Amino acid sequence: MTPTHQVLLVGRSRRADIRVDHPTVSRLHLELVLGRGGEIHVADRSSSNGTRVRKGGTWRTVTAGMVSRDSRLRLGDARVAVSDLLRRAEALSPGPSRRTRRKSELGLPSGRVRRDPETGELIRC
Repeated sequence: MTPTHQVLLVGRSRRADIRVDHPTVSRLHLELVLGRGGEIHVADRSSSNGTRVRKGGTWRTVTAGMVSRDSRLRLGDARVAVSDLLRRAEALSPGPSRRTRRKSELGLPSGRVRRDPETGELIRC
């Protein structure tokens, strides 16, 4: 069976698929998960300084969830647009460093998601 998602590692390390060179970004800070249907998920890799997404004018901590091309992320204190990460990903040539996994392997909900305000858990809409 063919994997349905492409997983790119984002961080400071040379092992990262997309490098963000900032002292508050962990070596392997975030997984950027690109779905074949165009959906974009992010999953924090237990980074030291966390991952936040800009929603409604405020920065909200996210461990895993869906974002759009227009979303803004904060990796530690480094601010980056999802569209910029996608441009960098498109510039990558196919090779062994590119990872693919099935959605079930990542434990990510499918489709649209929202965060439960009481528990912080991601739930499917």
